[in-house]
Amino acid sequence: MSITRRSVLKGLVAAGTAATVGAPVAFAARERKKPQPDAVGMLYDATRCIGCKACVVACKEANGLPPDPGPATGGMYDAPIDLSDRTKNVIKLYREGGRISYMKAQCMHCVDPACASVCMISALHKGKYGIVEYDPDKCVGCRYCQIACPFNVPKYEWSKAFPKIVKCEMCRHLQAQGKGPACCAVCPREAVIFGPVDRLLADARGRLQREPATTPRSTARRMWAGPRSCTFPQRGSRSRSWGSPRSATSRCRSSPSRSSTPSTRGSSPRSSSTPPWGW
Repeated sequence: MSITRRSVLKGLVAAGTAATVGAPVAFAARERKKPQPDAVGMLYDATRCIGCKACVVACKEANGLPPDPGPATGGMYDAPIDLSDRTKNVIKLYREGGRISYMKAQCMHCVDPACASVCMISALHKGKYGIVEYDPDKCVGCRYCQIACPFNVPKYEWSKAFPKIVKCEMCRHLQAQGKGPACCAVCPREAVIFGPVDRLLADARGRLQREPATTPRSTARRMWAGPRSCTFPQRGSRSRSWGSPRSATSRCRSSPSRSSTPSTRGSSPRSSSTPPWGW
């Protein structure tokens, strides 16, 4: 009996099926990781954000990113509407029924980052202070990180001859100089603050305790489950008072390392029925 390719393939399939059926494998959940003791992070409070996008501008200036004209402006000026290879941080407008809120999109710097877990040569990896860092000298352009990231954060420079992955690295080049992330430094309402994870966690819990109705309980439980750049959502709060310095002062206190009264520079009350700048 002659051996053919078909007979060999049939034998391999039969052997594989028998091995699968006859030898069940037990799978165990991977142990949940915890932030390292010196980990830093950012806390974004949507109840304070007024959508000025000062953080977006500061991020671009600090990281040398080119303009990203949005479709609403006809390409006349820098107005990104989402993360891209030219935008590491963006403020979006979120609508749900009759309520609106701002949200900050950027890398979440997860405790157990999926992007780093699939990177075959650790171009993306956990670095100092728990920041998810990127080493372009190691990157081979496989883009597995783009597929693995549940937040759709890593972006690829398709328009360049020697492309790189673009994502927020929490301004680690500024941290090396003793400074903080550029977006946190310029926010007029301290809607986004930077510091050690344990202090940010204590601050977030305190805000929830002072007015738990502003945030769903499920969000409160999961807020610090994985990511370390976390959002304090505005869902459920009184939309008529969003952007009001008085309401922000009564609902939320600033980080323990800052003044107890948030800055009101550049803020003004606005109606929730009319989104700013036509978004």
